[in-house]
Amino acid sequence: MPLAYDKMLPPNNEIIELIELGFDLNKHSDRIGKERGYTDPRYSLAAACAGWDKRLTLEFLNHCLATANNDHMLEQVALNSLKQKYSNLR
Repeated sequence: MPLAYDKMLPPNNEIIELIELGFDLNKHSDRIGKERGYTDPRYSLAAACAGWDKRLTLEFLNHCLATANNDHMLEQVALNSLKQKYSNLR
């Protein structure tokens, strides 16, 4: 969350590492889901991508959209970040 709230701009190698670590977090359905009261753990990372180099974030953000499973918050944040527009986080 701090990456997005504070509009932090890590070095490119750290951005790549963060995206690699967060890319498939949606596959851990035991840790996410509306029935458990959690949001997709990629939400904050997708929000932070708004200020990062689009060449580094494009694949991740498109993956978020493709695998959001009707998580409208993740979809909106990913769409905003694709436009390089920061989202108002909750």
